[in-house]
Amino acid sequence: MSVLMFAACPVLKIRPLPFAIDEIEFSVWLKTLTATDAPKCCKELMQVLKALNNHPMPDSIRLFFLEKLEPVLFRLTDRLIPGSVPESPSLPLLAEHHEIEIAVWACAELANGYALLSREESFRAGVYSVPQKSLIISHGLQALGKALLHISQTYKKPYAGFWLNCFQFYRLAQQNNLTTDAAASEAQAIDKAFKHILVFSLSNSNQFSPSEMRAIYDLLSRYSEHAKLLSVVPEKKFKGIPCIYLDKNLPPAIPDPAVHKEDENTLYIATVEVAGKILEASSDKNLHACPADKAMLLRLAKTLTLNPQRKYPRKKTADKQFGIIGFNDVIFYLRKQALTAEDPSGKGLINLPRPGELRELHLEIINPEQKSPTMRQSEYSSEQAVGIFTFDEAPLEVTRIDPEDIWNSRQKKEIQANIKLVDASEKGFGLIWISPDVQLRIGDILGLQNKDFSLAIGVIRRLAQSEEFGLFAGVEMLGINPQAIEFSNPGYPDSGMEAIYLPGEETESIILSTNNFRPAEFIFIYKAFKKIRYRITRHLTATALINQFAVVKS
Repeated sequence: MSVLMFAACPVLKIRPLPFAIDEIEFSVWLKTLTATDAPKCCKELMQVLKALNNHPMPDSIRLFFLEKLEPVLFRLTDRLIPGSVPESPSLPLLAEHHEIEIAVWACAELANGYALLSREESFRAGVYSVPQKSLIISHGLQALGKALLHISQTYKKPYAGFWLNCFQFYRLAQQNNLTTDAAASEAQAIDKAFKHILVFSLSNSNQFSPSEMRAIYDLLSRYSEHAKLLSVVPEKKFKGIPCIYLDKNLPPAIPDPAVHKEDENTLYIATVEVAGKILEASSDKNLHACPADKAMLLRLAKTLTLNPQRKYPRKKTADKQFGIIGFNDVIFYLRKQALTAEDPSGKGLINLPRPGELRELHLEIINPEQKSPTMRQSEYSSEQAVGIFTFDEAPLEVTRIDPEDIWNSRQKKEIQANIKLVDASEKGFGLIWISPDVQLRIGDILGLQNKDFSLAIGVIRRLAQSEEFGLFAGVEMLGINPQAIEFSNPGYPDSGMEAIYLPGEETESIILSTNNFRPAEFIFIYKAFKKIRYRITRHLTATALINQFAVVKS
């Protein structure tokens, strides 16, 4: 599957600068900029950065402008990007998508400004001090890191040339001996910024929501420095170690042995120590992290161990089915299905399938001289019994219909497919959503209706915008044959809450939209007009949107 590429900044008309090339006038303009709304500010800032990159000026003035604009830009882009709270959609709305593009393009222009300084003759001639050179390179990498974060929050891959721009900064540091022990303090900032980008890229960010990506990006700013950049691969203990090619526009990835060739531009990335630090953070009781945050850290640590192996292999499929997104919508669907099962006719009649019980009679009397009306297969079975009764005056044919077929015929409806399965396994499936208007969220639940109208429940684990399919989602199975139920806390028996009950041969479980419960607590579940006490035994699934608990009768 080819992931959709983020759009590169289009060719824009260069506008005049709103200030003179003077530090005082620039500072006055900057104060007016921060007083307006974020989208307008960010767009104006992008236009100013593009104009600065095309305007001749002394290098010292350019560096001053870039240093002052950088923190303002980062604050603005953080305000523009959706996903600051778990309840916001994972994918941006159309109105917000252009604002995200502006934010990414502004960060890219900021990086271009630092790259422009690094290409000046003064940079090579020794006009800049070692700390100044380190600042230019590290801040250029930080701008590209912010751009990568915001691109990832749209579930796309970076625009063309992104990785080559990153690698050019690092190669420049190597050429100026800024990655050696001789420049230890200066090299640390460059090393940290470069590893931050690489480790975040290897975190498989499409398994996280936009708000989780932001938290992970901030977390990795503290731990990514523990990653190792190696020119030679040690003895392989895992499936493989990812690498980068400093002279190619390719992201960090595990190399293909068939085409991989080592040279002076090859660097391998070992992230096991980073994973260990994250595991320590996940078990730190002083952090008071909620179960969803701990689950996020564990998934991140597992990814950075660089040993991704599917326990259950997936097989390709092309089946179309019907899906329901979101906890409340799944509850509503299950309630509706339960009512339909109780009253299939929709008129208050009850289906009593056992022999001898009350039945609905269906008799049709026709003239034998007339042709029998055409019977649709959806209404009448080929196994129906037909009895002929002859009268002296007018022989009549009486057709007896099995009531079971009447009930079944009323329920035989075509599934209105809104998803297409791409692959499936015992514990999950990959699908594409046909409707472009649906807002999918990482960690949300999905109900998948099969052709027999049974329902499977899963949780969305990955999202990607693909070139071939559109919106792709990877779903982990949680259970089948769900029921919408009510439950209550023993301390508040009259305050019922909704939940999804999943039966199981070994483990019963419930899915809640709240995280206010913990293992060892007792709850009352209302099923079949009975109140049954259960005990929560363990946490099975924790996301920002739902929690699944194993329960046992107690």
